[in-house]
Amino acid sequence: MNCKSDLQTFRSAFKKSKLSLLLLTTLGYSLAATPVFSAGAEFAPGRILIKPAQGVSETTLSRLLRSHNANQRAIINAINVRIINVPVGAEEALARALSHNPNIKFAETDQVHSLEETYPNDTYFNASWHLPKVNAPIAWDLSSGKSVVVAVLDTGVDSNHPDLQGKVLQGINTVDNTNNTSDVAGHGTKVAGVIGAISNNAQGVTSIAWDSHILPIRVSNQSGGSAYTSDLAEGVTWAANNGAHIVNASYALTSSSSVNSAAAYLKEKGGIMVVSAGNDGSQWSFGDSINLISVSATSSSDQKTSWSSYGSFVDVAAPGAGIYTTSNGGGYAAVSGTSFSAPLTAGILALIKSANWNLTPDQMENILEQSALDLGNGGFDVYYGHGRVDARAAVLLAQQTTGGADNPTPDATPPSINFDLTNTQLSGIASVSVFATDNTSVNTLVLNLVSAIDEQLLSSVNGDQISISLDTTQLADGPYTLSATATDSYGNTNTSVIEITIANNIAMDSTPPSVYIRNLINDAILLSNMKVTIEASDDVGLSMIYCYINGALVASSNISPLSCPINTKKLKEGSHSISAEAFDLAGNTSLSAINFTIGSSSSGNGKTKPRGGGKGRK
Repeated sequence: MNCKSDLQTFRSAFKKSKLSLLLLTTLGYSLAATPVFSAGAEFAPGRILIKPAQGVSETTLSRLLRSHNANQRAIINAINVRIINVPVGAEEALARALSHNPNIKFAETDQVHSLEETYPNDTYFNASWHLPKVNAPIAWDLSSGKSVVVAVLDTGVDSNHPDLQGKVLQGINTVDNTNNTSDVAGHGTKVAGVIGAISNNAQGVTSIAWDSHILPIRVSNQSGGSAYTSDLAEGVTWAANNGAHIVNASYALTSSSSVNSAAAYLKEKGGIMVVSAGNDGSQWSFGDSINLISVSATSSSDQKTSWSSYGSFVDVAAPGAGIYTTSNGGGYAAVSGTSFSAPLTAGILALIKSANWNLTPDQMENILEQSALDLGNGGFDVYYGHGRVDARAAVLLAQQTTGGADNPTPDATPPSINFDLTNTQLSGIASVSVFATDNTSVNTLVLNLVSAIDEQLLSSVNGDQISISLDTTQLADGPYTLSATATDSYGNTNTSVIEITIANNIAMDSTPPSVYIRNLINDAILLSNMKVTIEASDDVGLSMIYCYINGALVASSNISPLSCPINTKKLKEGSHSISAEAFDLAGNTSLSAINFTIGSSSSGNGKTKPRGGGKGRK
């Protein structure tokens, strides 16, 4: 793809306004017309991002927004960041004003971010120079990223690429809230190949963490790959909630309060986030983020590239020039940019995680920095941060604590399943939704409708959510079961069921069921035990049948016939009664009763011929 002129336009705009967010992310919202990208745009028109201060009520917030002719558009729930509609042209002024209000923790414009990629010219480095440079071949003897899930927030991933097939999990498209994560611009496939392309298979390229899983999160539908801050923040929180151990976003995001909040949420979940330093070659003045690992780019000579941005926010440096990787459509390409320094670093973090699953995110970052090769001035500097990453040294340092290389605790946790039903009594066209969540990711979700006689498949998806419109008019009224089965990326399976009732005719039903005591006549004399048969029927559907002896419940069933035992040894000689009660789905009820005698008289032997008892009465 060729978006060089767009990148130059964005960079020029950002320099003029001293903006630090040079990433392109679009997790768009459809609550109103989604702003479109325009040449030179720095932020979404008519939209800003805010986070209320702790304890501020919704009433106070709403009143404050109304006073500025603004209103809430959407919310990123995990981090309580609000997306606010504001008058077009007033974005920067309102963000500045609200940032000084004691009720607001922070306010910022919804920045446009460009992918930090320098597109290759005709100069290609050796396809694998960066791997021996970071001592990857020695590190692979100890760790290969096995079972680690790395989320790629980008333009999508070509899951059919021969060097990525079977490596790409079910992700999400946060732009239009679908599961379509195909690559719209080619950039995400390149990033994914750097991290986790299939390796040691006698074809294609070699990745840094070849046994890791790729979780694609498409944050852009733009041909140039551009996106908004809000979309990136939403993507990070989704990754955190769906099992990502590492998150890579090849955008320069260190100064974004919203993204930092999302990265902090990810860290609370046990994950860690890597971003690009930027590609404008200048020094940026914003400070370091404790929640993000920012990566500058180096060449094969271990020098910072001329185009890599730098500053005190840089944590580490990594090779980023002439990196050979997968490309959209099944090919390969050499690429350059901090867009590829970041995923190389994310892959080394996957090696660290795989070498020791007991490490916290802060410990992983410390290992990455402490094991880096010091370049430039001694100690930390603005060009290389703590140094150029070293995979072998990082893995060895990770193994110094308890844990083992490529020996993670097997994931034995099945997905959780939740049904979204406002009422379990359904009629007409009913909305049925079911959601599955997992500590890694949900691969498949299947929804079945089960009746007393058969089972019907309603929907099956490669994802974690099913929402359907069920035409209940094609089904007989009565009880059913919704059964949902979810399977995660490691094969763990869980099934959850919920009882429902199809009730299209029930609301108008005023006719009670019929109930009969079939094989016992009135005033019969019983000398031995017997089983009484109770039959019931209804024009709409039965709910339950009960059998009582002398008012005490003896047996029950939701289907007819019901067998009700009479134990003569437990009953005294003399008169007794047996009664049958039936309920239909509308709650209408009928009762039938028969008297009988326990005794030794020869006038009855208790073996009565089947004859109808009393019919149910209203």
